[in-house]
Amino acid sequence: MIMNKIIFLFCCLFFCSIQAKADDRQEESQFTIKFVEQPLDSALVQLARKTGYGFRYQDSIINSSIKVTQYFENKTISQILEVLLANTDYHFIVFSKCRVLIYKMEKYLRTTQIQRVEPCKISGKVVDENGEGVLAVSIRIIDAKGKISDAENAITNEDGTFSFFTPHPNACLLVRYIGYYPQVVSIKDAGLIKLEPDWEVLNEVITIGRDKATKKR
Repeated sequence: MIMNKIIFLFCCLFFCSIQAKADDRQEESQFTIKFVEQPLDSALVQLARKTGYGFRYQDSIINSSIKVTQYFENKTISQILEVLLANTDYHFIVFSKCRVLIYKMEKYLRTTQIQRVEPCKISGKVVDENGEGVLAVSIRIIDAKGKISDAENAITNEDGTFSFFTPHPNACLLVRYIGYYPQVVSIKDAGLIKLEPDWEVLNEVITIGRDKATKKR
């Protein structure tokens, strides 16, 4: 049982490293696209079709009254999205398999500003679709400006629990684990975080694990 977990974790890490390199290469791809007086939600649909990226909306684009008139020439998906989502409450994260997560930042920030001199402690638990704790889930801080911190992070224990300190009590969390969709979560909801399977990626991890096991035999 323990050996199976070790093999699975090794496969996950191996897949993550390969996928990260693939994401970096894809991020270098450039696109040329034009928007003329289009609502924001329509512009994002057009962008998805043009680039081939899959867009996942954690929050619906409800302010479609925003009109987009913009021409982009030889720009990456991130460069385009930074312009399209500027001056809105929406932020984005480019993740595995040429996909984009779009979320409404202010929805996950604390509604009351907390003034602290010392760092505050954040604790919680991450479970899968069956309610079981998940080991090695990445937890990172996103500050109020949408910047993902490299310094403040945690990895869940075998029972899915995590705990760390941050000087940003008004921020939110980015939760990521291979084979599951990334999530942006409010700190107040960190007590119990349920992952949602990304079956396309999860099946690839399972296939890689089986192939490696077969070769060893």
